[in-house]
Amino acid sequence: MSTTTVAAPKRRLLLTGLIVAAAVAAIELVGSLTGLADSDGVGLIIALATVLLALATLVLVPMARRGRRGPALAVAGTRVVASLFGLPAFFIPGVPAVGVIAAASGIVIAVGVAICVVSGSEGRA
Repeated sequence: MSTTTVAAPKRRLLLTGLIVAAAVAAIELVGSLTGLADSDGVGLIIALATVLLALATLVLVPMARRGRRGPALAVAGTRVVASLFGLPAFFIPGVPAVGVIAAASGIVIAVGVAICVVSGSEGRA
């Protein structure tokens, strides 16, 4: 079996994960920036952290697209860490069902992105 037949599915897996990661990061960035003015206290810290993680993802995606494993792992890490901000929705009473579903969806998407990106990246650093 040639290396091109093995590399092509891995490359598609990587690109799929990176496209989804970039799309989610862009959505989070826009959402956090629009809500930044209304935030205060802990909400402000979470909004700023979300903005930083989204920007980091968007900066790392082109580097990871070239197949480098370090940036790919960083993209996966930023998406997983960003999804952890949704965990309080499961523990705080009074969160609407839509919020819990959104948090669960975000976590599932982040794990899927991490699996795609890590599995699709090559061994180069």
